[in-house]
Amino acid sequence: MDLLCIAGFRNFVLGALLSQLGDVCFTIALPWLVLQMTGSGLALGSILLTLAIPRAALMLVGGAISDRMPARTILIAANLALTLCVAAVAMLAAAHALALWMLYVVAVVFGVADAFSNPAIKVLVPGLVPADDIVRANSLLQSATQLCLLTGAALAGLLIQRFGLVSAFAVDAFSFVFLIFALLTIAAPEDALVQTNSILAAVRDGIAYVARDPLLRMLLLVVASVNFCLTGASQVGIVTLVHARFGSAGYFGALVTASAIGSLLGIVLAGVWKRRRALLLDVLGGAALLGLCLASLALPLPIAYIFIALALGGAIAGYLNVYILSSLQTGVPREMLGRVMSLVTLSSIGIAPASLALSGLIAQPHIELLFLIAGGALVVVSIVGVPLTWGLSKTIVASVEQPSM
Repeated sequence: MDLLCIAGFRNFVLGALLSQLGDVCFTIALPWLVLQMTGSGLALGSILLTLAIPRAALMLVGGAISDRMPARTILIAANLALTLCVAAVAMLAAAHALALWMLYVVAVVFGVADAFSNPAIKVLVPGLVPADDIVRANSLLQSATQLCLLTGAALAGLLIQRFGLVSAFAVDAFSFVFLIFALLTIAAPEDALVQTNSILAAVRDGIAYVARDPLLRMLLLVVASVNFCLTGASQVGIVTLVHARFGSAGYFGALVTASAIGSLLGIVLAGVWKRRRALLLDVLGGAALLGLCLASLALPLPIAYIFIALALGGAIAGYLNVYILSSLQTGVPREMLGRVMSLVTLSSIGIAPASLALSGLIAQPHIELLFLIAGGALVVVSIVGVPLTWGLSKTIVASVEQPSM
């Protein structure tokens, strides 16, 4: 089936694509605006932290809400709040009436909105396409997002250079409107879930659901391990490595592009190559390959090899992202999907600050050691995880096949 022939999914993809382009404008414009207003990297860091804290703190609550209300309703409300917020920033900036404290408020709104919209999107997509097409749908949606990231930054830079920072915020505010209209064209599901227990009880039920499932529990641990090792090594290690060995910002930009292109190829591959093996074993295999790519960067190799290593690592990460997401969307019951997705997301973003801080401490005196530790840890996780996963799978099968007395 041609997914773009499904009106609801097609409208959502187009709306999300335009909204993502606006978000890239915001991502470029906000740091630049903060530095223009304060000249302080500390102020910029504190605003980004102000965004990250509510996003992490409320992610599980957002997942519980996604299991209680239609995802479409949550996304419309979140994007409406963001529209008003960014439009206010654009108008205040144009009137030269924008104060720094207002940007902290904006950061809180974005963090809260992301905590609710992130699991809601992952719940919405399975309701728009047939179950057999979920992998292709995620591949198409994430491919469009990746293309926006590849092209949007350059377009945003040209927009700001030609028309100023206010134009970037105006474009972002306008882009949310497209997504809201797209969401309004999607019929709300008739089986929207309404639960009588409290939100906190629902969060506890979601955690307990994952804790009771040994394979799902191990998947969460592996995903957290991969993100912990990869986040700091990629965001801190790569730029430090390029600065120390080559001293070229151009090389760094090219390496980021290579990783993004690799990620796009991996996302596309996930949509056309359907796997039939155990999910967790494939994830462990991918983690081992990522570990080898990271560890190899500790060697004094030429820049061409680093391009290849980062492109390959990006392809593996992009493929696994679609593969894990689609497998959970088809394997987890609808009434638990939002909470499980919020736990998976939290395992990624919740540990990012610790990963970045630790990587910074290691990379400053010993950049090669950072890649050896991060890569080696992923290989060890994979080696230890394979027999554990195999044993868990055999135990589960045996318990299912055991006849009752």
